[in-house]
Amino acid sequence: SSNLVINSLTGAPSWTVVYNAAPGGNQTLSGIGSLPFGFSVSPTGTTTYSIVSIADGNGCVNNAISSSVVVTVNPLPVITSLTNTSVLPLCVGGTINLEATATVSGPGTVYRWLENGVLIAGATANTLTRPATTAGTITYGVQVRDGNNCWSTVSTIDVTVSPLPVANLVST
Repeated sequence: SSNLVINSLTGAPSWTVVYNAAPGGNQTLSGIGSLPFGFSVSPTGTTTYSIVSIADGNGCVNNAISSSVVVTVNPLPVITSLTNTSVLPLCVGGTINLEATATVSGPGTVYRWLENGVLIAGATANTLTRPATTAGTITYGVQVRDGNNCWSTVSTIDVTVSPLPVANLVST
């Protein structure tokens, strides 16, 4: 959502403002008694908001208003692939290597990695390297943030680490 603010009106309070959300049609804000007056909008795409008319407390109406603002809705970034690039077989003592690619790159792009749902501090690149210290399946997640400070949803991958084989030699 986005907050819009009407910061000046002339005439006597209380005002009624009709604005147009293109696309979307006219909306009415009634009973505006003081300024600044803020209201929230939730466009699903880039939308131009224009004041169409103002009526004041004296009953005077102005239909010749030219005040508008564009609210730009940026698409969320998307993780397009999450790949386990570890050397296989992956055993305890090996190294877990993951690589993510996304629909965004460049300045402001930051990655956030999780291990079994817990944020991995300092892991902000599109690659992740972790020691394989315990046998079992670990779920890794990754998100990407673009230059508009918008985060993708979390993409996950399960990584299985195999135990090292053991032998028990006894004398008989």
